Amino acid sequence: MGLADELAAEVVEHPIYGPRCPVARVFAIMEEGDADVLSEALSDRERFTAKQIARVLERRGLPVAESAIQRHRRGSCKCVPVG
Repeated sequence: MGLADELAAEVVEHPIYGPRCPVARVFAIMEEGDADVLSEALSDRERFTAKQIARVLERRGLPVAESAIQRHRRGSCKCVPVG
């Protein structure tokens, strides 16, 4: 096996370095219906601020900082696009 083959074997399908995005962690533990609602709220910046979303998640026992929600909305978090 050559060096290229060995390196290819080490590639992770969706590499994420360091801790995962806090919003992604919340999505991973939510029920599908709730995840869909959260996704819509994240997309609707006119109706929902990051602060509002953070408050609702905190009340449900899912603390996510407003800044993490803002990063996720900008696409500057550690999430990897699927597809």
